[in-house]
Amino acid sequence: MEGVDLLLGANAGALEAFERAIEADAEFACAHAARARVLQLVSRPAEARQSAAWGRELAGRASERERQNVEILALIVEGKGAAALASAREHLAGFPRDAMVLAPCTSVFGLIGFSGRAGREAELVNLLEPLATKYGEDWWFLAMHAFALCETGRLAEA
Repeated sequence: MEGVDLLLGANAGALEAFERAIEADAEFACAHAARARVLQLVSRPAEARQSAAWGRELAGRASERERQNVEILALIVEGKGAAALASAREHLAGFPRDAMVLAPCTSVFGLIGFSGRAGREAELVNLLEPLATKYGEDWWFLAMHAFALCETGRLAEA
C-alpha cells in the first residue's frame, strides 16, 4: 500500500517501497510490475523491462486479478499503450478499484491523454465517471476525476 500511495501522489520513495515489498516476498508479481512502472517513470527503461518480465514470470502462480495487473503494467513499460488501455478497460470492469491499472490511463500524460485522439478529454471522463461510486472520497480518484471534468469544461462539478 505504501508504494501505491507514494506513486499515486507522485512522492519520493515509491521505488524503495516496492523494493521493500519484494524483499518481504520475492515472488509477489504485482510488486515487481509496480517497480517496473516506477522505473519507467524515472527513465530507467532497461531495468523497467527486466522487472516487468520478472513480474510476468511470477504471475503464472497468481490470481487472475494479479495476472491482469502485471500484464497491463508490463504492456505499458513495453510501450504498448493501445493494448494496455484496452486491457485496462476490461480489467476495470471487474476490478474497478485497481488504481495501479487506472492511474496510467489518467491525466494529460496518461494513455488516453497522450493518445492524441480527438475527444480524449471526454473519453477520460467517460472512463472515470462510472467508477466514481466505487472510489467514494478517495483523494487520488477525486483529483483525477476533477482534472478530467475541468478538461471538458465542467468546472462547477470539478
